Amino acid sequence: MVRFLSPEWIAALDVAAGEATVPAGVRLTIQQIVTDGGDDDVRYHLVLGEGRLRIVPGEADAPDVTLIQTREVAVGLSRGELNAQQAL
Repeated sequence: MVRFLSPEWIAALDVAAGEATVPAGVRLTIQQIVTDGGDDDVRYHLVLGEGRLRIVPGEADAPDVTLIQTREVAVGLSRGELNAQQAL
């Protein structure tokens, strides 16, 4: 099992995202920044376009939206302990 938010986790998420189908004409980039209060922030982005979904490590050049959350919130979301409304 890969460690949550590690580079290997992001790569595995990208592989899983390859199974998703994105409707034609949809274009959206969502940047995720997970903070831990130090220099170890995790940054990756989801790119919907050309009929597919990709998960890319690092910052997006021009994201449509950026979501910033603490590691604690990210863990809660991933475990289903929080939903998006609660996190916001």
